[in-house]
Amino acid sequence: MWPSDKAPIQAMRLFEVGIPFIAGIGAGTINTVVGSGSLITFPALLAFGYPPIIANMTNNLGVLPGGISGVGVMSPKNEGRTEACD
Repeated sequence: MWPSDKAPIQAMRLFEVGIPFIAGIGAGTINTVVGSGSLITFPALLAFGYPPIIANMTNNLGVLPGGISGVGVMSPKNEGRTEACD
């Protein structure tokens, strides 16, 4: 099934899954309150050895659903408003 020079993906250890999961939960909680969960997730991704570009892209994709849901929630409340916020 696998070519002789390629090995199947190795199983991840609990530590390799658990710590990023905990960082994600913490970042999601912080994003809910003040919106700066990237201060947790980006350094955590870098600490696990991801290159900065990949860590940045992963982090941005992680916060994208929150931005989309925020627009969805706030759009009906701002319908018809044309003046700038004071």
